[in-house]
Amino acid sequence: MSADTLVLGGRVVNVLAQEVYDGGVAIAGERIAAVGDVEYARGPDTRVIDAEGRYVTGLVDGHLHMYHSYLGVNAYVETLLRHGVTSTADGFYGQGVVGGIDAIDDRRDNITRRERRAPASSMHAKDGRSSDECRFKG
Repeated sequence: MSADTLVLGGRVVNVLAQEVYDGGVAIAGERIAAVGDVEYARGPDTRVIDAEGRYVTGLVDGHLHMYHSYLGVNAYVETLLRHGVTSTADGFYGQGVVGGIDAIDDRRDNITRRERRAPASSMHAKDGRSSDECRFKG
């Protein structure tokens, strides 16, 4: 069975193995079907997205509250990335309760302005580069 979409040529963050390596993501319907070497899932109607040099997957944490970390945006994001968290969902309710819509806008703007890069950590790419040498692109 072929994938609906393939994201190829990217960098995979494997939190369990503490590695960063070349790979891709196969998507079937609305679900991630495979991660790593996914070329086998290409079919005649498969949509292909070129992700050369970009991070394509890591740990997605669906329940975090940045407000309870008592960290600023930069320290919070650096901490998450050091542990392989590349995506998170946060309702920003704490900022909204204390500072209103201006505080929510400020957090969003700080996150959007951040340079996208992998921070220094214990993870290393299979090609020998440390994760702080593996910069996010665009």
